[in-house]
Amino acid sequence: MSEDLLNKMIVVLHRNKDLFAWKATDIPGIDPEVISHKLYVCQGSNSVAQKKKKVGRRKTKSNN
Repeated sequence: MSEDLLNKMIVVLHRNKDLFAWKATDIPGIDPEVISHKLYVCQGSNSVAQKKKKVGRRKTKSNN
């Protein structure tokens, strides 16, 4: 993404920051069950860290 496009996106996000809900109290009237998720994990189970995956370079028209 070009620096110019990134800066334009940041401007748009700042202008519209009041449209985003940052916490459940920002959207009164919505049931928390709808906006929440739960992780069902067996008691006594151990957490497992997955190995990081390498992602290839993004191809652009100049790289083809």
